[in-house]
Amino acid sequence: MKRRFFCAVLLGLFLLPLSALELSVTGGLGNLRFDPDRDSALGASGEQFSPLLYLPINAVFSGQTVDRFSYTVAFKRGPILRNQLSAVLGMDFEYGSLAMGPVFGLWNNADDFIKPGVSLRAGLELPGKVFALLEGNATIGALAAEGDYSEEYGRAALGFWVPFAVITLSAEREEFSSMNGSGVLIRDRRIRYGFSAAAFKKNVPYTVDLKLGYQILEREYVPSDTDSLKSLYLGCEFRASIRPTLSFVLGGEMPLYTWGKDPLKSPSRSTPLYEVRTGFIWTSS
Repeated sequence: MKRRFFCAVLLGLFLLPLSALELSVTGGLGNLRFDPDRDSALGASGEQFSPLLYLPINAVFSGQTVDRFSYTVAFKRGPILRNQLSAVLGMDFEYGSLAMGPVFGLWNNADDFIKPGVSLRAGLELPGKVFALLEGNATIGALAAEGDYSEEYGRAALGFWVPFAVITLSAEREEFSSMNGSGVLIRDRRIRYGFSAAAFKKNVPYTVDLKLGYQILEREYVPSDTDSLKSLYLGCEFRASIRPTLSFVLGGEMPLYTWGKDPLKSPSRSTPLYEVRTGFIWTSS
């Protein structure tokens, strides 16, 4: 039933008449996450945080439909939410937008291929002056048996235009909860408070996006122990137009300073922590 519903949603969206198409695909490598297979706290064992590699992926396809309607289909893979696919249908107003649609956890459990949920997004904008955005999604279903999991995501952003740049302040929260074979609820959580400045100039074929923020990365073993790692991070993304319809993307971020909350020991200063990514953005002519 879940697979049929999933296929019907995607097929229905792709059959809509489209214009102003855009495809963005990026992927890379990072290592700032806790071991998803671990079932006991590092701090409780007197251990030090050690990085673990992951492969982030972000693929987004969007387009305009009839009148003021648009849709976005996105697949994202990250260190907290794992694999997630969303298909959102939106409506644009004069000074805002509203969108909603299904979201699915994919391949995050060998026994449950698809975990359904709902995604919502609302925005307000005075073009060239200021904008505000609220978005979030969550899967549906209780955590009652081994292997059950849930995904939750939320983000609030406020931005404004200044000469040759767009400034954005944001708060973001990601959470993945799962039940292991011993009946212990394990919860991965990442909270970020960020500042970004996207620099641009008319008729210049490239842009630079600088990011600075504070991050809390936690792994909670309910109801007993929690490993918590905090960071001040810096990021940069560079985009260059190769052709009128194609742009190249290269970016990454790394913590300026990272420390563990007692009893978790901080990572070694000689251990590099990072996330790097590259990809492309294609737009229809």
